[in-house]
Amino acid sequence: MKLPPGSPFLPKSGWAWAIANQDQAAMIVLDNDTTGAQTEKHQKRMMGEIAKLIDKGGSKGIGYLDPEDYERTVKVLLAGGSDPVISKPPQGAWTHAVWNAQPK
Repeated sequence: MKLPPGSPFLPKSGWAWAIANQDQAAMIVLDNDTTGAQTEKHQKRMMGEIAKLIDKGGSKGIGYLDPEDYERTVKVLLAGGSDPVISKPPQGAWTHAVWNAQPK
């Protein structure tokens, strides 16, 4: 994967860089798209949307999944009336193991 000079290597730092440099991050995706299916407009939009999700780590920082956010999402996915997105709460769908293993 081609990364611009000065871009970080650690995933947490990489996402911080991508949030701060969204246009460049979108171009990294395009530069590595071997199918040619991606467009610059779409990737820039997606980077903006991803940034909103990733940057929600609150006091814990980028990449932390708040268990309350997870539970709220599960409730929404179950609440589809006669056509829910999921039929039962997922078991073992997430963990803080990777978060806890990150260098602080």
